[in-house]
Amino acid sequence: MDTFFAGLGFPLLDRTIHPHTHFQRLIQQRGWAVGSRNHRRATAAFNEALLATFAERFGNDASPPVEVWQRLCAALGARTLPETVTQCKKFIKRTHVNLVDLMAGADIHVFRSKEELIEYTRATERYFPRKMAKERGGGLLRCLLREMPAAVLEQTAAEEEVEEVGEVKEMMMLVVGEALEGLKM
Repeated sequence: MDTFFAGLGFPLLDRTIHPHTHFQRLIQQRGWAVGSRNHRRATAAFNEALLATFAERFGNDASPPVEVWQRLCAALGARTLPETVTQCKKFIKRTHVNLVDLMAGADIHVFRSKEELIEYTRATERYFPRKMAKERGGGLLRCLLREMPAAVLEQTAAEEEVEEVGEVKEMMMLVVGEALEGLKM
């Protein structure tokens, strides 16, 4: 996340601020209207940075070893670590967390139900594109996915449209490449 924000000339100096909140401040400061090219590009690059942060902590293997599954279970608050991948998956499937919070390395709140998670996600607007998580997130991230009602998913449609036209691969370069210079103001 540091590389992403620093590359846009908007470093994340206060670690008590959630990266998503900091990102929203960046969007507001730059005056990028929702749906504008700069907003879409920055959102896609932010999602890439989230994915990279998650991969640094847990990897993005399609079939990670049990130790990685256990590390995720520990991050999700498991009192006793499951011994097998199957047991880890069962624990994770019963656990409801916001992916953006988990991926950003922020404080993780485990919700008692999917409904509570949906309510929180709506209130905070911390969405991560499902398609991106499924295709590029590896086995751990896919296991964390939860079905959301259509009304919630409509709010992420813009990000998924960007992905469908192939801009997301370009956004990875924005996070680490010279293309970030074009977004600086």
